Amino acid sequence: MKRIRDRALPVLCGALLLLVIPAHAQDAAQAEKDFAFAEGLYGQENYELAVQKYLAFIEAYPQHPNLSLVLFRAGECNFRLGRYPEAAPWFEQVSTRFPDSEECEPALLWLGDARFKAGEYEPALAAYEALLAKFPNGRNAATAAYWRGESYYQLARYEEAARAYEDAIARGLPTTDIPYAIYSIGLSYLLLERPADAAAQFTRVVREHPNSPVAAESQYLLARALQRQGETEQALAAYQAVAANHAGSSFAPQALMGVADCHFQAQRYDQALEAYRRIVAEYPTSEIAAEAKLRAGDSLFHLQRWDETAAAYDAIAGDPQSKWAPDALYWLAVTRERQGQPEAALAAHQRLIERFPQASQAADAWLHIGRLKAAAGDVEGAAAAYGTAAERATDPGKRHEALVAAQWARYRQAQSPEALEELAAT
Repeated sequence: MKRIRDRALPVLCGALLLLVIPAHAQDAAQAEKDFAFAEGLYGQENYELAVQKYLAFIEAYPQHPNLSLVLFRAGECNFRLGRYPEAAPWFEQVSTRFPDSEECEPALLWLGDARFKAGEYEPALAAYEALLAKFPNGRNAATAAYWRGESYYQLARYEEAARAYEDAIARGLPTTDIPYAIYSIGLSYLLLERPADAAAQFTRVVREHPNSPVAAESQYLLARALQRQGETEQALAAYQAVAANHAGSSFAPQALMGVADCHFQAQRYDQALEAYRRIVAEYPTSEIAAEAKLRAGDSLFHLQRWDETAAAYDAIAGDPQSKWAPDALYWLAVTRERQGQPEAALAAHQRLIERFPQASQAADAWLHIGRLKAAAGDVEGAAAAYGTAAERATDPGKRHEALVAAQWARYRQAQSPEALEELAAT
């Protein structure tokens, strides 16, 4: 999930109402008191009561010279209370009714932020673009450009997002935000299936901003980008760097999984097994540990250490909480086949079908059951299993394989010209 940059919200100073001389001094004095009271509540961060006072002020003094600021404050208080849909119209009023006020530029920024926080990314984008069009050199232009990129990203318009982040950097984005922008460019390229471009951006974060909050994730994503390019050894080194330099981060277990997967890809199954077991030992309660147990079984399978393989898969299959149980049962059955234990294999396949009849592995299990029954001389049972496999299979190749096997079993059973014709037709 993409990390969203939190930023401090700007504070606008209230105007000096003493410098404003309305037509009626008594009204002016009361307006000054009402505004000062609302500002005092605002300063104490009592936004709930402050917004009520600002709204009362708007109703009482609709022509007041400081109305643009009061409208802004009404939006700001709602925003700080997390009431983003309620905040947006106040900022919109500032930008439309007072386009020449000093509050207009920040109001457009906050309008975009309110829409963004409400998940309304198209309207948010429109607000940021309005700010950039009206105030291309404004003090909020770089920030608006950055959040324009975030809006494009949320809309899955990754090409435009990458350009917007680059534009934000070019406009003078604050130093603390630059690593987030580079990281976001890298993510955009990764989602555009441009791993080489993504790797270049993540490398920038790692080298230029090694202490930033996104450094660990960028190092991890660099490894993923390299792995996606097929540069397994470079990816391995990058994953190892995450594990070594960011051991306390949330990406450390994922990096260890990457290390193990790279060894597995390179067919170094002993080293893969060691890495998978390390994940289980160091992060036993993590979600990734459950997958690591399965991958350890896969490593043992490739090492042909059948008894250990069967034990590993059986342990996962027996865990009612593991989402990997269907995979484990399937490969337990295949392991039993490799061990020359057809009855145990058949039992494992049947366990899979009974416990997870809708799992994708169930159709394959029916295919194996057909083969096992055919090998045992149960031609009728084999034909029935193959028929079920053909009905359940989603892969056209496996469906055809099951249909041919079913017809062959029926031919063996009937030994009739009609059965031979059906087999030939299939």
